[in-house]
Formats: sequence, C-alpha cells, structure tokens
Amino acid sequence: MAFQTLNSPNAVSTSDSQLSLTTSYQVDGSNNDVQISLVFGPVGVAATSQIKLDDNVLAAAQVGSVNNFSIGANQAISGKFLTIYSIVTVTNATPVPANLTVDFSINGGVNSYSHSLSYTENNAGGSALFLIDIFLYS
Repeated sequence: MAFQTLNSPNAVSTSDSQLSLTTSYQVDGSNNDVQISLVFGPVGVAATSQIKLDDNVLAAAQVGSVNNFSIGANQAISGKFLTIYSIVTVTNATPVPANLTVDFSINGGVNSYSHSLSYTENNAGGSALFLIDIFLYS
C-alpha cells in the first residue's frame, strides 16, 4: 500500500483514507483551558482513545466520543506535544463497508481548529488506528 504525504497540515493517507494528522496549534499566555473533542462515526462503531500531553497520560482508555476535554491551561501546555491514539472498530451495529471517521476539534487557544480523519473498513470486526499529533506553541 503506497503512502502519500499531504501538505499543511501534514497528514498520511492511503488512497481515499487519512489515518493520521500532524500539525501545530497556537496557544496564548492565558490561564484559560484548551479543550479537545473527538467524535467517532458512523453510528454503532466502538472507539477507545489514549490522550497524552508529552509523557503525561491524561486519559488512558477513554471509551467513545470526547466532548470539551480539557488538556490544560494555555500557558502550562505551550511547548508540549498532544498525542491522541484512537482505535475505531466496526461492530455488529455498523454496516460494512464502513467509513470509519474521527472528527477532531481543539479550541481555547488563539483560534479554533478542526479536522476529519477517515478510513474505509471492509470487514466486520475490523479496526483502524488513528493518530493525532499536535505541537502546542505560543
């Protein structure tokens, strides 16, 4: 399977699929929280995520969607890496082939940012591992 690198933000894709996102996000010097959200699709998939800030695990096995999850105050997270691994699995409630999706958003810094990742899984019980890696800077 050939991999293709996309520009701005950097992402790795396989044909029509995009399994990873590598980018940066600007925070400010405030004490306001930066929050992330992860929404998985289609309806009926199972999803589990690990959310890390540098080596600090913020959520080891977060099940399902994540809404407005605080990763820390702007000034405290500047210069760190946010890394999210999400495994999305086709269940009996998911039609096959399934367009597995992760809708990611981050807000609370200088601007809001959102991005969607997707992968087509052709097998019942099949899974996809999605990776989001973001450098937080001021």
